[in-house]
Amino acid sequence: LAHIKIDNKKTLKQSGWQNFQSKIDQKLQNFIKFKYRPFLHRAITHKLLTLCCFIALFILTVGLIPSGLVRTSFFPDVEQETSVADLEMQSGLGAVVTDEVTQQIELAALRVNQNAADLFGSQLPPIKSVYAFNTTDQKSKTYIQLSVNPDRTYSSQDVVNAWRNYIGEIIGVKSLEIYALGPGSGVDIRLELSSTNVSALSDSVKELRHKLAEYQGVYDLKTNYDEGTPEYKIELNDLGKSMGLSQVEVARQVRYALFGYEAQRIQRGKDEIRVKVRYPEHQRNQLTDLNKIRINTDDGNTIPLYEITTFKPQLALSEITRFNKKRVVYVSGRIDKQKTSSNEILADLNVNYLNQFQQRYPDVDIDFGGQSREQRTATVSLLKGFGLSLILIYALLAIPLKSYLQPFIIMSVIPFGIIGAIFGHALLNIPLGLLSFFGILALSGVVVNDSLVLVNRYNEFKVQGKNYFEAIELAAQSRFRAIILTSITTFMGLSPLVFEQSFQAQFLVPMAVSLAFGILFATVITLVIVPVVIGITEKLRGNLT
Repeated sequence: LAHIKIDNKKTLKQSGWQNFQSKIDQKLQNFIKFKYRPFLHRAITHKLLTLCCFIALFILTVGLIPSGLVRTSFFPDVEQETSVADLEMQSGLGAVVTDEVTQQIELAALRVNQNAADLFGSQLPPIKSVYAFNTTDQKSKTYIQLSVNPDRTYSSQDVVNAWRNYIGEIIGVKSLEIYALGPGSGVDIRLELSSTNVSALSDSVKELRHKLAEYQGVYDLKTNYDEGTPEYKIELNDLGKSMGLSQVEVARQVRYALFGYEAQRIQRGKDEIRVKVRYPEHQRNQLTDLNKIRINTDDGNTIPLYEITTFKPQLALSEITRFNKKRVVYVSGRIDKQKTSSNEILADLNVNYLNQFQQRYPDVDIDFGGQSREQRTATVSLLKGFGLSLILIYALLAIPLKSYLQPFIIMSVIPFGIIGAIFGHALLNIPLGLLSFFGILALSGVVVNDSLVLVNRYNEFKVQGKNYFEAIELAAQSRFRAIILTSITTFMGLSPLVFEQSFQAQFLVPMAVSLAFGILFATVITLVIVPVVIGITEKLRGNLT
């Protein structure tokens, strides 16, 4: 034994690590004994006061949402790599005009690259490529592909805003929408108006569009209301009728003169060629040329069109939408989510504008579409799913606990987990949205774990014959370490996703924030609110004086 070599370094390392563990354990035990236990004793002594304080905290926290202190957005404002300018010119303008405006939009995108240093302080061009094409004579699309650079200091919305500013005013445009492609790229706000009174509908659409334009952060306003394109209605007069002509025959001959009459078909190889006869181009490209069209009569003579008809100018509608026998038009727009949200604008319209609007236009009905309608549909679906999940959680807890009341005690922490989720979004300046509620939905199934452990331990001490105060204090003390460590490790596991900055992870960040901060806050609540709720139920059952 005298010749055996002892590794003193290894022994010292183990001793040092054990000392560190012992110090941490001792501090935790002191915290439980001298901080947590006295606080818990005061809480369960004043049960109703403690419960009311937590309920008040819950109400105040939820109130941060409608007050605007916590931003809301139906879909997260995620950086996109592709943006599009969707152009529609006024009816009647040809493909040449649309092509010229499309080139103007392309040049504006190139100017953004040229002035990138002044706009964004970057030497690298933000736009990688530009691609444009006409879809019809009046419509075109222009796509820009943004450069992928995680270290850039500007957002895709900043690029879109600069692009829009360089495009400027366009004469003859019906609508121009510039937006980022991707999930949630639909219109942010849409108000639908319906009425049988076309005149009131026209005036109300113009007023509503003007009102929306007053809000900061609202752009690309668009409406499907169309005054119509100019046209002439040709009606047969008495002279024409006396000559035996009909409205249909005159209309047919006018069409043949302008668009051509199929005289014959010629087979050329595999192709069939249609030969049409019509007036020369210089005799059919002016409005006055209509008067010179000659109409064939039954006696074989011809007569000028203007002698047998009258021309009445009018406006022709290219599109009419109806619902329940009412004409429906809409006003839609997009929102810069860095400045406002659709919920804030719609709330302000409801409070300060729509009542007076309805008084001015009693024949016009108004409804919210776009993201507002999608949000209502998704909310109803989520509430149904949330209710079903609560029923399943209750059933799974009631069966092993053999109690109808204790599952409610365990589930009492679920609303308080929502407090943590809301505070997490406020702390990180992330808007609450659809994916945030997905995280809250998942949170309801996770936060009950700590409550279950505490209630189960309390039941064990009650079986041993201890009273409420002894049982709950011993249960909370013995389960404190397990509850705290479980929640902290869960939060630490989610933290890389919570603080991830890459574009690909931004869709999951709101859900991770709800789950991580909800669990962290619910843990603190569990260690206080569950003992209090147990005490209240014991008192109601007469087991506590």
